[in-house]
Amino acid sequence: MRFSIFTVLVLSLATACSNPVDEIDEGVDCANICDRYRDCYDEDYDTGACRDRCDDLVDGENGDSNAADACDGCLDDRSCIDATFSCASECAGILP
Repeated sequence: MRFSIFTVLVLSLATACSNPVDEIDEGVDCANICDRYRDCYDEDYDTGACRDRCDDLVDGENGDSNAADACDGCLDDRSCIDATFSCASECAGILP
């Protein structure tokens, strides 16, 4: 009986989880995006809420797994002012 319950639990978790490497990459992207906004525009910015919003956008029911990567990639190596004008579409829904 225990083996059956354990097997069902493991199989349920395995199908519910996505690739762990992708999850880590998305988390890092979200953290980078939110920290960058805080550093550029608002030192009191709630990065935790931003990360939650970013995770929801990426992993939500209609999630876009490339959204955080596209935003983070756009922000990378740009000045704060340049990123504001150049990355608005890539970062829509994640940043204000």
